[in-house]
Amino acid sequence: FSTASTGIYWNYESTPSALMKLDSPNAVGYPNYTEDYATGLFRLPDSFSLNMKFPRAGVVYFRAYAKIDKDYLWTPEKQVKVIIK
Repeated sequence: FSTASTGIYWNYESTPSALMKLDSPNAVGYPNYTEDYATGLFRLPDSFSLNMKFPRAGVVYFRAYAKIDKDYLWTPEKQVKVIIK
């Protein structure tokens, strides 16, 4: 398998609704995303590494996705608490 686009979409507001495989990133409701693997050809399965910086502390909600053929495959919404020291 391979993907032409994969990454993480995130926001400080939750949008936990279910996403279907035809739902593009426009449907997720998170305005922020990682650009590292947004375009290209990436083999699957594989490991992808990112360094993410957040502008402020708080709970960040996110979903990972990969586009395979015409399908967008999404993880359930996850969260991480960001603490800035």
